Amino acid sequence: MQWSTIAAVSFGFYMHGLTFYFVIASLAGVHSATLTAAYQSLTIGIPFLLNLVDSDGRKRMLRFGAIELLYLLFAALFLYDYFTTRTPEIFPENLIIYAGLYWFALMVGRSLSFEQLKTVCYTSNRVAVATSLLLIAQVVTGTASWADHGRRLVAGTAGNPINVGHTGAYAFLTCLLLWLKAKPSSKMVWLGLSVPGLMVTIFSGTRSATLAILLGAAIVAIYVTRIITQSGRSVARVTTNVTFIFGLLLSVMLLLGPLMAAPGQSAGTKTAEPSPLTVAIDNGSKRIDALFQVLSGGNTGDSSIRGRENMFRFAFEGFLAHPLSGQGLYSQYATHNAFLQVALEFGILGVTTFVAPFFYIVYHIVQATFLTAKRVRQASSQINPERFIRSDFSVVTCFMLVIFMQAVCLFSFHGDPYRNYLPICSTGLLLAYLRSQRAAFRKSI
Repeated sequence: MQWSTIAAVSFGFYMHGLTFYFVIASLAGVHSATLTAAYQSLTIGIPFLLNLVDSDGRKRMLRFGAIELLYLLFAALFLYDYFTTRTPEIFPENLIIYAGLYWFALMVGRSLSFEQLKTVCYTSNRVAVATSLLLIAQVVTGTASWADHGRRLVAGTAGNPINVGHTGAYAFLTCLLLWLKAKPSSKMVWLGLSVPGLMVTIFSGTRSATLAILLGAAIVAIYVTRIITQSGRSVARVTTNVTFIFGLLLSVMLLLGPLMAAPGQSAGTKTAEPSPLTVAIDNGSKRIDALFQVLSGGNTGDSSIRGRENMFRFAFEGFLAHPLSGQGLYSQYATHNAFLQVALEFGILGVTTFVAPFFYIVYHIVQATFLTAKRVRQASSQINPERFIRSDFSVVTCFMLVIFMQAVCLFSFHGDPYRNYLPICSTGLLLAYLRSQRAAFRKSI
C-alpha cells in the first residue's frame, strides 16, 4: 500500500470515524476525552505528514488561492476576538483546540489528489456502514444508548444524535451510489447494506440528516439522469431502477415498523411501558413529519423548529444592528446556523471571509455537475454514458454531491463554524475535488 493511500484511508476514518470511535469505545467500556482528542489528532495528523513528505502532496498543500486566503483571514478574526475578549467565560470549553484541529483538517483535505479522494470516499463509506451495523446490533440487543429522554439514538457516551444521524444518512446514500457501480451479482448486497443507515437516521431523529438524504438523492438523480440521457436512449431503464430501489426500501420500512414496535406490548391485559426502540421510532417519525410540514409551508408546534426560527431572527437582527464590525465571538451563544453566527459575530468581514467562500464553492460544485453532462455530450464518440456513470470519476462526483449536501445542512441547522468538524473537513474535500476534477475527467475518457 502506497503512503498516499494510507493518508487517504486515515482521512476517511477522520471524516465519518468519530461515531465509529464512540461505538467501539462504548463496547470497550472506555470514556476519555483525551483518547477522543488523540483519535481525531492521529487520523488527521497522518495524512498531513504523509502528504507533506510527498512532493506532489506538498505542492498541493502549499498552494494558496483566494479561497484559502479568505479562510485564513477568517481564522485571524476568530483568533483576535478569542484573545482580546473581556468575557472569555462565554466561550465553550476547549474552543481553541476544537477550532484549531478542525480548520487544520480543512487545510489537509484540500491537499488530497483525485485518487486520494476516491480512497477517502470508499473508506468513509465502509466506516459509516460498519458504524450503522454496530448501532443496529446494539438496538436489537437492547444495549444501545439513547438521549433526549430515551427518544434519540446516540453512539455510546457521546450524547449527540446529530453525528449519528448524519453517519447513517451518509451510509444510506453512499451505498445507493455504490449500487450504481456494482456488478449485477452484488447489487442486492449494496441495497441491503443501505437499510441500516436509513434506520439509524430515523432512530436518531435528526431532521437535518433526513433533509440531507432528500437533497442529496435529488441532486445525484439529476446528475445521473443528465448523463444517461446524453446517450439518446430511453430513460425507461433508469426510471425502472430508481422506482425499484425506493419501492424496496419503502417495503422494508413498512415491514420492519410493526415488528420493531411489537416489543412494546406485553402478553398480559395491561400494556407495558414502550421499549426504547418503539419510543425512538415514534419520536423519529414525529420529528420527520414536522420537517415535512415546514417544507410544505404548514405550521408546526415543534418547539425545536420554533426555537431555531427565533434564534435565526435574533441573529439576523443582531447583524443588522452592527453590520460592519459585528458583535463579537459568541455574542449569541446558540445560533444553530453557521452563516448567521459569523455574520452576527464579525459583520461584513465575516460574510466576506466565511460565507462568501463557501457559497463560491457551492456554485462551482453545482456548475461542475452540469458541465460534466455537457462534456459527455461533446465527447459522445468516445464515451458510453451508461458505462461512464459507473466510472470512478462519476462515483467520486456523486460522493462529493452527497458530502456537499451534508455540509450545507449541518452549517444551516447546527451552526458553529468552529466546533462542527464534519462540514469543515467536507469543505476541504470539495476544494480538492474542484481543483482535480477536470484532469480526472480527461483521464476517465
